[in-house]
Amino acid sequence: MEATRQESTREYTHLIPPRTYMYLITRHSVSQMEDNMMRHRAILTGTIQRATYYNKPLPRMKLQPLHVTGMISKRIRARERRRVQHWTLMSLTKHMEAEAKFERALKKNAARFGQNFKSVFQHMDWGKYCPPPSTGCGNHGCD
Repeated sequence: MEATRQESTREYTHLIPPRTYMYLITRHSVSQMEDNMMRHRAILTGTIQRATYYNKPLPRMKLQPLHVTGMISKRIRARERRRVQHWTLMSLTKHMEAEAKFERALKKNAARFGQNFKSVFQHMDWGKYCPPPSTGCGNHGCD
């Protein structure tokens, strides 16, 4: 039976125009792709992932999509980068405050010996925010 089916298929294949044949093959492969996508689609479970520092509340999905996982991991890396940058800036601020304190001591010593000492860090208040130099705040010598 199978042999006769193959023979008849081979016999009549030339009658199907190539374009129609390609359409049938394409349609079959597209339907296979759709079946595969449906098999691997995310299913909403009806609960939510609680909000964290990194993401807002999101629906919980079984087979969580890769783009959601990537978004969360990107936010985690960005927050860590900001934390390291903040730590670096705070340590620089402490260093500048130590420099200003050292200059105050030098200025006091110079005044005791009758010498003039021009300070570099003294006029700045390193613990306070100053806007960018283009705007200038007009306070504590940062413009």
